Formats: sequence, structure tokens, C-alpha cells
Amino acid sequence: MISYFTPHNHYYENLNGKEVCIDDEIPFEIPDNWTWTRLNALTIKLGSGSTPTGGKSVYVDSGIKFIRSQNVYNDGLKSAGIAYITEEVNRKKSGSIVKPMDILLNITGGSIGRCTLIPDDFDIANINQHVMIVRLVNCSLRHYIHTLLCSNYIFELIMDEQVGATKEGLSAEKAARFILPIPPLGEQRRILAKINSIQPLIDGLSPLDDKIKSINHNMNSELERSILQYAIHGKLVPQDPSEQPVVIDCKNPIIRRDNSYYELIENQELCLGEEIPFVIPESWLWIRFEDLVCFNLGRTPSRAKEHYWSGGTIPWVSIGDMPERGVLTNTKEKITPVGFQDNYSKMCPIGTLIMSFKLSIGKICYTQIESVHNEAIIDITIKEPQECNYDWLYYVLPYVSRNTKSASAIKGNTLNKDSMRKMLIPLPPIQEQQRIISKLKELQALLDTLE
Repeated sequence: MISYFTPHNHYYENLNGKEVCIDDEIPFEIPDNWTWTRLNALTIKLGSGSTPTGGKSVYVDSGIKFIRSQNVYNDGLKSAGIAYITEEVNRKKSGSIVKPMDILLNITGGSIGRCTLIPDDFDIANINQHVMIVRLVNCSLRHYIHTLLCSNYIFELIMDEQVGATKEGLSAEKAARFILPIPPLGEQRRILAKINSIQPLIDGLSPLDDKIKSINHNMNSELERSILQYAIHGKLVPQDPSEQPVVIDCKNPIIRRDNSYYELIENQELCLGEEIPFVIPESWLWIRFEDLVCFNLGRTPSRAKEHYWSGGTIPWVSIGDMPERGVLTNTKEKITPVGFQDNYSKMCPIGTLIMSFKLSIGKICYTQIESVHNEAIIDITIKEPQECNYDWLYYVLPYVSRNTKSASAIKGNTLNKDSMRKMLIPLPPIQEQQRIISKLKELQALLDTLE
């Protein structure tokens, strides 16, 4: 066993008769009667198995148990879906035969880090390449070492030490270098007894923890909606009397008079009445979406024309590709240059604001890639960007499309391009837009810390 000692409050490892300082590897302080030990110093075997030649075709209905990662859990082996191999195959794989009191550790994939202790009365089994055998020199340490290998401390080491391009595998060489805190045997027993005594309490708290997380998530969502509502109603930041309302050339301007709103249509004033969804500050305007922006619907190239899709390189955006908010970085499907040429007049450049208006109404994001999109999504270009900030629409459009009376015409089966044109957008002075956006980003960052 490698020994450690602490002259001058430093940790040294005796390697081939030479003392090497390992202070940078020591993760935390331990009591004086504990020791730090490499995993390989505790084991007589540390290695994974392999899949038999022929793969699943050599599995049989009964025989020697063949343990795979889906059978390995922290609280024991799970027999569901276990495979079996013949005695002959087992003999050929003699180097990965599982014995009683072994510890099995998953070393690849989504279950990496799961670990089980083989019972003392276990008969025999074998393992595949996704599972590692940890066979101890001193089996009296097995319960403590198993508990330690199940800890967050070891899981973080595993995640740091994965190998390969996909970083989804732990090698035996890396595992051998793990440095473990080892207390005296009597203290190990007391630690395990304490863990066992409080485990039912921990298990009982798990559903409560899930409920708390759900409450916190819902609370944050409600807070976010409330903050956004305050912002869009003009209550998040104070108005500045010196700031002038925006000036935008509208086809049918909307004016305020006597606490009512009127739309000028062919020299006649039409009272908007209940179409106005909420009260806004006097320095703000209501404006139709078509007066504020140009927007384009996409399309879906014919699926029957394979040359539109096969080997495509141009990102094609569907609603499923879009994050709820944020930035679009990739798409599941791509079209060919011919598919683009026959179906689109232009590409959406990087930084384009896009929004869904079917199915998941009001889903919005920016694009971080040049792309095209389907007919359930619009790309948005502000006509007069000196009067309207894109981030203002980024925050406003989901709320307006989902929550206001003006949105009623664009929901459900009546959704179409004409009803989108008529959507009412509240528009503060450009300086106030920027102050609101800054405050929303500040509050969102705070909410994110509460998740």
C-alpha cells in the first residue's frame, strides 16, 4: 500500500523510494488517524470485461449470468433484462469472472458511476466492457469502499477523468489513480452504521425534494411572468417625462383621446374599445404588428423530392428546434442548395429574430446560424430599428401572443398571416425600452440563480 505522511504539513507519496509532494491532489483535509490511499493500492483486480464474440447471438436462455451496465445499481444488482452465457463462453472470458464481495462500477454511458457490491453468497457471473471489477485486497473494507465509490466525490473524479473523444468512458488506469480517504476499520463501521440509520430519512426526503424543486420551478415561472407583465404594462421602470414617444409611419395610426383609443382608417376614427388589452403609460403607443415589422412565413420543401433533403447542408428550422428563449444553434434537418433555390428567396442571416405562431404559439429566439424555416415560423425585421429594439419584441411578443385580448384572433384554428398583421404591440420610447430590457436581463439572471 502506498503510504502518505505529512512533514511540515505537506502530503508526500512514496514512489519507487522517492518522496513526491502531492498537495495539489489532496481535495480536503482528513483526521490525523485517516490516510489517503490510491485505489490500485487497495485492489488485486481492477479491470473491465468484454462482449463475447458474436455479441447477442451467443446469449442463451439460462446459464452463467452476464452482467451489463443496466443491471448495476448502487443498491444492488437488478435482474431485469439480465443476459446469460454458456460455461464455454465464460471460460474464454475467465479474466472478467465476478466473485462474491467484488464491487462493480459502470464506466461508460449515461449510467457511468453507478456501483454495486456483490453479495457474500453470490455464485458466479461475468461482465461486459461497460462494467469494471474492483476486487479488494482486504474484503473487510468492501462496504466502506462501495459507499465511497457511490459518493459525489468519486462521481466528480470519474467525470473529470473520462477518456476518449466523446468523454464517455473511465479507463482502469485512470481509476487506479483515484485517491481515497480511508479511516480506521472501526470508524468505517461507525460511519456505515450512521449512514444506514439516516438512509430511511434521506429516502423519505427525496419525494419532498422533488416537490420543492417543482415548487421552486413553478414559482420562478410565475415570477418571470409577473415581472414581464409589469414590464409590458409600463410598471417595471419609471417613465422619464423628457423622453418623446416613438414616431413610426403607420398605415392606420392609433391615437389616444379621452382615455380611449381610436384607429384612423380611411379618414375615419374607429374606436378600438375592448381590443385594447391593458392600460399603458401616456408616453407609450399601441401599434399594429404590420406597421412595426416586416415578417415572412417559411415553408416546407416537398418531402417527395429526395434531392431537396438528401445530403442537405442548409439548416431548416422547425418549432422543435427552437429553444423557449435564447439562441438557436442547430437544426435536426437540413435541405440542399436545390431545395433552397426552388423554395426560398433568401436565407435568414445570423441574429434573425424568429417566432412560432402555430402549435407552440409565441416561442421565440434568435438564430446563431444562417438558416431557413418552415411555415409555422416567421422571421422578423423591424422597419425602423431606431424606434424599436429587437430585444423589446423578444420579450413582448410571447406575452402578447399568449396573454392579451388582441391575441385571441391568433390562437387556435383561426391562426393566419392576416391576424398576425393586426396584433397590437405596446411601444414605449426607445430609451425606456432599453431601460426595461436591462432591468429584465438583470432580474432574469437573479431568477436563474434561484433554480
